[in-house]
Amino acid sequence: MKKLIFIIGFLILFGNGYTQSGWYMQYYSTAFTNYSSSMFFIDSLTGWFHPFNYSQSNISKTTNGGISWNATGTSNAYVTSINFIDQNTGWLTTGSSPGAGNYGSILKSTNSGSSWTSQEIPINESPIKGMTSIKFLNLNTGFSCGFIEYLSGQALLIDTYVLKTTNGGTNWNVSLRVTTGDITDDPAYFKKLDFADGNNVWVTGYKNIFYHTTNGGSNWNFTAINMGGNNVDLKLINANTGFVFCSYNWQYPNWQRLVLKSTDGGYNFSAVYSSNTLKLNSFNFIDINNGWVCGDSNIILRTTNGGVNWVQQSSPIFANYKRVYFYNANTGWMADDSGHILKTTTGGISFINKTGNEIPDKYSLSQNYPNPFNPTTNIKYQITDNKFVTLKVYDILGKEIATLVNEKLNAGEYVSEFNGSGLPSGVYFYRLSVEDPLRQMVDFSETKKMLMIK
Repeated sequence: MKKLIFIIGFLILFGNGYTQSGWYMQYYSTAFTNYSSSMFFIDSLTGWFHPFNYSQSNISKTTNGGISWNATGTSNAYVTSINFIDQNTGWLTTGSSPGAGNYGSILKSTNSGSSWTSQEIPINESPIKGMTSIKFLNLNTGFSCGFIEYLSGQALLIDTYVLKTTNGGTNWNVSLRVTTGDITDDPAYFKKLDFADGNNVWVTGYKNIFYHTTNGGSNWNFTAINMGGNNVDLKLINANTGFVFCSYNWQYPNWQRLVLKSTDGGYNFSAVYSSNTLKLNSFNFIDINNGWVCGDSNIILRTTNGGVNWVQQSSPIFANYKRVYFYNANTGWMADDSGHILKTTTGGISFINKTGNEIPDKYSLSQNYPNPFNPTTNIKYQITDNKFVTLKVYDILGKEIATLVNEKLNAGEYVSEFNGSGLPSGVYFYRLSVEDPLRQMVDFSETKKMLMIK
C-alpha cells in the first residue's frame, strides 16, 4: 500500500509532460528556421539536431525529449549526418554537394557534442570534398560516405566513395570508390548509407546510384534502380528488407517522389509509394512495418504494413515539414522550415473518440476495459465543461509511457485507446487531469491501475 501511495504521489507531482495524442508543437526557435540537415536520438530523451539556416550552424542538444534545446558545439559547415553510439561518443559529417566548394570532414566527440575533433580522410587528391553520411555499429566499427572533386587533365571529375574504420575513426580506409563523371555532367554521388549489421551495408545517392555489400565492404554489388533519381535517404531493417527514399526525379519536369522497397537484400526494388504532386522531403522506418513520410503543405503520411497502405496524419499547424525522425514506433519528432519541432508519443495517431453529446454532471474516470488486457484497452472519462485535459499512462516506477490526450476538449463523454504493443506485461497506471488555464488550477485529477498480461 505504501508503494502504491508513493507511486500515485509521484505521478501527481511529476506527471506534467509536454506530449499529447497525435502530433503537437513541442518547441519553436527562430534559430531553427530554414531547414534541418540532421537529427538523431540515442534514446527517448537525448538527441542532437542541426538546424542549418545559413546564419548559424550550432548543433543543438536535448536531454528532456525535446522540451528544450541548447547549443552544444559548433560546426562551421553544413552538417550532413549525426550519429552517436552512446551518451558521450558520436560522429558527424560535413559537406554539401559537388560544385559547392566544400571542405568536408568527419568529426568525433567524446563529451556528448560539447567539442569535436577532426579525423583524417584518406583521399587527398583535392581539398574539395564532401562527407554526406556516417553510422557506427559500435565504438570501433563505422562506415561513412562522400565525394571528392579533382582535376584530371582538363576535366574536373567527381569520385564518390565509402570509408570504413575498425578503431573508432582513428584510421579510415577506402572500402569503395567510383568515378561518376565530370562535374559539368551533373554526376552521381553517394548521399546516405545504412547497415543492418557489420556485414550488410547499403549506400545510395544522387541519380539512382546504389551499392550494397554482404561482407562488411570487402566486395560491393551495384544495383540499377530505374525509378526516381535523387535518392536522399535509406533505411536497412535487416539483411533482406530495406527502404530507399527518393525526394525527386532529376529528369525534370517529372518531379516524382518515391519510397522504394527491397526484400531480397537490395538486388531488386519496387515502389511502395509514388506521387507526382506532393513535395516530400524526409522519411523514416523503424521496422519492416512502421514508416513515416513528411513534406511541404502539411504532408505527414504513415504506413503500418511496410508501405502497402499510407494514411495522412493531422498536423497542429500548417507547415512545410523537412525532417522526420522516430526513436521507436510511438516516439518521434518532426521539424519544419519555420523553426517548429513537433513531437508525438503515439506514432502520430490520435486516440480520442467522443461517444456522446450529452453534458455530464460530474467529472469521472472509469476503469479501463478490458482489464487485464493484451495489448489494447479502452479508457472512458467524462468532462463537464470545456477544459484542458491530459490522460497519461505510466509504468510501475512512475515513468511516463504514453500521453493519450493533452489538449482542450469540449464537455462530453470520451473514450481513448491505449496500445501496449512493445511493452512488457505488468501493472500500469493511467491518470486523468482537468485543468483551468485561466485560474491555473486543477479541477479534477484521478489515477487508476490496470494490468497488461501477454
